[in-house]
Amino acid sequence: MCHGHPKMHPCSHMSVKWMFCHKAPFDPSTGFQIGPCRSPNYYPVQSVGKHCSLQFCAFKTLGGAWLCCQCGQGPNEFGWCSAPAADGGWPLPDADAAIPGCWSPDAFPGTCGHGCCSSCVPFGELRVFDIEAICSGCPREF
Repeated sequence: MCHGHPKMHPCSHMSVKWMFCHKAPFDPSTGFQIGPCRSPNYYPVQSVGKHCSLQFCAFKTLGGAWLCCQCGQGPNEFGWCSAPAADGGWPLPDADAAIPGCWSPDAFPGTCGHGCCSSCVPFGELRVFDIEAICSGCPREF
């Protein structure tokens, strides 16, 4: 039985460290396991202070406190924007205004919910947000 040890990183991404058993499938060309066996056992999720190893994780480069490129609010200290949503939800931005895969309005209900991305800026850095481009059709007055 393979054992998975899930770890939650400060950026809100999760990784799993695997301890493979002899039934785990492997790639004969490399000799390495390519995944867990058919009956893996998962341990409880542990929070760790180590940054994740995802190639496109912008959280570490932003210094752990960032301003959201979608709603302009911050500081955010986790991997998802925790700013309160306007009138129960932010409208989805134009496809050109967001990096695909980084917008999740359902991540945290009642919040902006945008995932930290390379378009976000470190907290404290001056930035002028084009609210009309970000929030076209938004019911709020700016």
